[in-house]
Amino acid sequence: MTDAGQRSPSWLTDESLDLAVSDAFDVSMFVGRLSDLIEAGDPPFTISLSGSWGLGKSTVAQGLIDNLKSRGIPSVLIDAWTEDIEHLRRTLVI
Repeated sequence: MTDAGQRSPSWLTDESLDLAVSDAFDVSMFVGRLSDLIEAGDPPFTISLSGSWGLGKSTVAQGLIDNLKSRGIPSVLIDAWTEDIEHLRRTLVI
């Protein structure tokens, strides 16, 4: 259900897409360019993806993690929506 209590269409899920299988909006091009910027950057830094529900943030994030790992660049995906924010610092250190 959406915030307004309306049902979402059955084809609209809250799961990221596998860009190797389905990339109708050419997200992999964006992910590749973002990966290039990260690779050329001077770490450490943080990237945040913000937007409304269903815009593809999870797909971009997972695609970015996969792309960076394939380049040998260590990366971590933290979904703040599912994390216990109060204990996030301790969770990351452990």
